Amino acid sequence: MAFLGEAAAGKICEMAVEMAVQKLTEEAKLLLDFSKDFLWLQDKLIYVRSFLRDADQQSPHKEGVKQWLDRIRVVSLLAEDICEECAVESIYGNDPQSCGFSCNQWIFRHRIGRKIKDIKERIRSIIEDRNELKLLGEVVSANEASSSTSHRVDHKKSYLLPSGSYSHAVGIQSKVDDMLRLLDNNASPIIAVVGMGGIGKSYLLQHVFNYVKERYDKSIWLSFSQSYSISTLQCDIASYLGLGPQIKNEGVSQERAAELIHENLKGKRYLVVLDDVWEAREGLLCKLGLLTGDNGHCKVFLSTRNREVCTILNAHIYEMQFLSDSESWNLFRFYAFKGNEAPNHQLEEVGRDILKQCGNLPLAIKMVAAALPKTRMPRDWESKLHRLKEVVIADDDQIIPILRLSYFSLPARLKACFAYLSFFPKVEQINCEYLVYLWIGEGFIPAGEGQWEAAWYCIKQLANLCLLQVWEQYEDRPSCKLTNYCTTHDLLHDLAINISKENKCIFSVEEASKGENGDCCRILLGMKDVNDAPISERPIVLLRTLSLYQNWRIKSIPQNLFTAMRGLRVLDLSGTSISKLPQSLGKMTLLKVLNLNNTEIEKVPKCVRHLKSLLFLALPQRCEKLPVWINEVKCLQHLE
Repeated sequence: MAFLGEAAAGKICEMAVEMAVQKLTEEAKLLLDFSKDFLWLQDKLIYVRSFLRDADQQSPHKEGVKQWLDRIRVVSLLAEDICEECAVESIYGNDPQSCGFSCNQWIFRHRIGRKIKDIKERIRSIIEDRNELKLLGEVVSANEASSSTSHRVDHKKSYLLPSGSYSHAVGIQSKVDDMLRLLDNNASPIIAVVGMGGIGKSYLLQHVFNYVKERYDKSIWLSFSQSYSISTLQCDIASYLGLGPQIKNEGVSQERAAELIHENLKGKRYLVVLDDVWEAREGLLCKLGLLTGDNGHCKVFLSTRNREVCTILNAHIYEMQFLSDSESWNLFRFYAFKGNEAPNHQLEEVGRDILKQCGNLPLAIKMVAAALPKTRMPRDWESKLHRLKEVVIADDDQIIPILRLSYFSLPARLKACFAYLSFFPKVEQINCEYLVYLWIGEGFIPAGEGQWEAAWYCIKQLANLCLLQVWEQYEDRPSCKLTNYCTTHDLLHDLAINISKENKCIFSVEEASKGENGDCCRILLGMKDVNDAPISERPIVLLRTLSLYQNWRIKSIPQNLFTAMRGLRVLDLSGTSISKLPQSLGKMTLLKVLNLNNTEIEKVPKCVRHLKSLLFLALPQRCEKLPVWINEVKCLQHLE
């Protein structure tokens, strides 16, 4: 029995040694084959990106194929993380592919080698499904011919932004005159512009606002959303009145904030615009501190698609009319022919047929005309006409297909750039320079020489297609720095949000707090009026962007939050009340954009020192002194 025990023990030892040797061999192979595996990964990433671009140019696929594509996208994102980690290491003098290795480089090679092995296994699993593979292979081959004629960015072209070209007004002056008469006749302290989405309500109010704002002591513009917050709107009003710090820092109640606003406005003549009000709650103006019974001192303009809003607020209704046929044609000519006559009679006939499908709706006309091929050949427009005939504009919901039609005709890069406009809440303006850094941070613009010019050229392209409106203005600072801003129409913003939701983006606090967000790529909670960071601490490996923008009630960030977000590229905490950052942020090797503007942070956080990929850093004004180590952040391009 003893002999049998010793034999069994010997056999077990032999098996253990054999398993250990096998394991060591596998681990050594990860190290020795690193360079070969890394080059393989780079080649596969180029192929996968090309494949996904081609697939995105097609119409929506069947559900099973969509799921298959999602698996490919996950592999693509994981591969991007690995390639960027290696690029960052080489910048800091720790090239993982160099001949001489330090201990840290061996550890890095081993960790990345395991990740590459995991990606190989995922790819093998993906290609096992032959039916989807064959179907999507046909999708790719069908698109190969068209890819050669796809939009290319010409870096030699000027990327200067257009100034004034996109403010072409057709049929607006008579409507402005109508509104001014209503204002002068004191028809009502509240005047509501009512009409369907895309008919030009906000555009009209912008003109009226600019005409009359100098008559008033205070002029306030408030942009609403479908789920607006009284506290957020109060903060917006307070910023116009110089009450922002008083309301935010004291953390006053909504009732007290309304009192402070009303006390500040008492006895003054003031004008308020409530833009895009989806629904009105009883006593809305009182809750905001805007009382219309102050001896006629207050005037309120609002735009809405919902007549019930006018009833609740007891507003005088101004019905927004469609453009006339001649006005519609003039607007179409401006965007299709740069204001000139049609080059030939045949092209004009097709153009007028296309115009009929736009229902005399300004937004639809601009979008369709701007997206038409720049050609003299009628047949080049006929395919667009055929697709438009499938869309009939009758109400707000049915204009979305026309907007989607314009979106699906975009090149892949512009699709990503446009959808990222959902990063911003429905506010007045977007700083173009910040938007460019966000695009670059997310990887929409390929790295390398000319990256900056290519990003600005994307802004120009979106503006040319009427997906953005761009203007220049001077900052209200001693240096009078010229800054470019842009904005997009409410319906286009809604479209960007819908597209982003389809691509694993989260916009609600409830979803963000769940523990089921492992495949989520963006969490966008700007202006949600939340009290703390409502993010699940479960790993979110694929997360690229986290925005808690303008949630001033957030005072702290959980210590372990960022350990679950190692692939994060963009972090926007601006407009929150946080006073320090958790040290776990320092492990964000791939973080490229960090916005801490308008926070309570007084010193540059030490964890910033370890953000090896950081391109953009915005600090609060109270952060006056820079540490000597800031130069160690080698990639930093913008320090605000």
